[in-house]
Formats: sequence, C-alpha cells, structure tokens
Amino acid sequence: MKIDRYLDSLLPSFSRQRLLDDLAVIREELKDNTLPPIKSIATAFGTRKFESQWVADFNTAFTKGVNLRFKGNFYNGMYDVLQIINDNVDVVESLINAYYADDVLRDAMTVLRINLLQYLETMSFAVRYARRIAVATMAIEVDAVSDKQGLDTVITAGEVEWLTTRRVHFFAALNTLSAERKVVEERFKALPDMTVNADSIANTNSIIGANRTDPFQFGLIPIVLNPIYHVRMAIADWQVTRYKAAQEEKRMLEFKLLKLKLAQTGKKDARLDEQIEYTAGRLDKLNYKLKTMEEQYGTA
Repeated sequence: MKIDRYLDSLLPSFSRQRLLDDLAVIREELKDNTLPPIKSIATAFGTRKFESQWVADFNTAFTKGVNLRFKGNFYNGMYDVLQIINDNVDVVESLINAYYADDVLRDAMTVLRINLLQYLETMSFAVRYARRIAVATMAIEVDAVSDKQGLDTVITAGEVEWLTTRRVHFFAALNTLSAERKVVEERFKALPDMTVNADSIANTNSIIGANRTDPFQFGLIPIVLNPIYHVRMAIADWQVTRYKAAQEEKRMLEFKLLKLKLAQTGKKDARLDEQIEYTAGRLDKLNYKLKTMEEQYGTA
C-alpha cells in the first residue's frame, strides 16, 4: 500500500507489544502449522504435473508471478520462501526492539518504521495465504485424481474468491519476502529514519526518491494485510481464531497428502474421508468467523 494511504489507514496509536505478539504468532504458525506440512507436500509432490486445470493454472501463474528460482512446481517455491521468512523472523524482532518505543504513534512514524510494520504485515499474510492455497489445491487435485467431480465440490465459493482476489498480492508478497537475511538487513539499514506523514511523503519522495522510501515495493499491494494495526477490534479473539484455523489447516494438509497418495493407487479409506469431512467443517466455520470479523471492521 502506498505510504500516504497506509498512514491514513493506521490506528492513531498502539503498543510495540502488539507487533511483538504478532511476530510470535507468525513464528509459531510457521514452526507448528505451516513449514512441516508444506515440506511434506513439497517432498511428495513437488515435481507433480497437476491433473486439475485450476491447480495447473495457479502453478503457471505462480511461476510467472514469483521472481524466484526453484525446481518443480509451486509447492517447492512456496516452501523455499517460507523457509526464508522463518530465517528472517529474528531480524524483524531485533529491528522492532531497536526502532519502536513502547507506544507506537501514527504521527511519529518514520520511513523505517513504516516499512518495518508493512514487512511484518506482509509476513503474516503470506504465511496465512500459503496454508490456505495449499489446502485448496490439495483438495482440488485429490478430487481430480479420484472422483473428478469439479472445483465446487471440495472448497467453498467464498474460499475460491478469497484466494483468487488475493493471488496477485500473494505473489508480490513472496517477491518481497524472498530476500535473504543479509539483503533484508541492508535494506532496512539504508532506510532514512525520518518522520513523515500522509501529507509530507510526496515531498519526501521528490527529495530522496520513492525507491528509498519503499525499497520493498509495498506500494504494489493495495490492501490491508493484517487488520490489527488498522481497526480497533477484539484482537485476542481474532488471533486465537486464526491460530485454531492454522491448526485445522495443518490437519487438513496431512489428511489430503495421505488421500492423494491413496488415490494415485486407486485405494480409498473411509475413516480418512470421515476425518477430512469433520476437519473441513471445523475449518469452514473458523474461516467464516475470521471473514465475518474482518468484514465487520472493513478489512476483508
């Protein structure tokens, strides 16, 4: 999001602890619910040629949209970037502690702090989207291999819409987050720690250049990526619901991995199908709750 719009959208104030808590959630989601299942999928199906046209189209778009060298399909590409995100969590934590006071004031934001907050939001969004697109693509590919019933039978229309409308933003996020630790540190070190506001940023850009105020190209992502910095909401409830959804997404990925392996050999497992159906129901309810909360605050 452009810096002027981003500043206008921020809450007047919040605490540094909110950033650190958010980063702790990202770290935990990566470690417990994101890296392990996506690694397993990438190991098993990272060179797969997809039978579902929807998944094949996503893979093509990913290859074109993400400026990253990787072998095989998008599962490998996603896993590579998620590993880099995980490696950079400590860097972001140290920068937050170094450049933010206990109280974060919108009117006291510097170019560096703005970029750091946007980087944190982008991490949060990328981790969440990666799990959801993995769940969806695995479900659709399993369906294509086994029953060939079609897209609408395995994921909701709302989930398809959420993934589709945010796909280009996910690619932009991965391009930003694929920078290695040393590069990230150098980019933040080069940022001017000068105070700006929505009215002064245009003048700042004209003096020092837009490339210096937005080196990560956050201006390419026009949407709010994490509502907790932009609206007053029940943050604890939102974060708990998100983490519960992450846990269910991990279970679903594990189940779909097993089902796809079975489907390739023509085998079925009624007990596994029951577990998938139960988990899908729980996950749909959690994602619906998140969507409702975000729509309530105008950030869906």
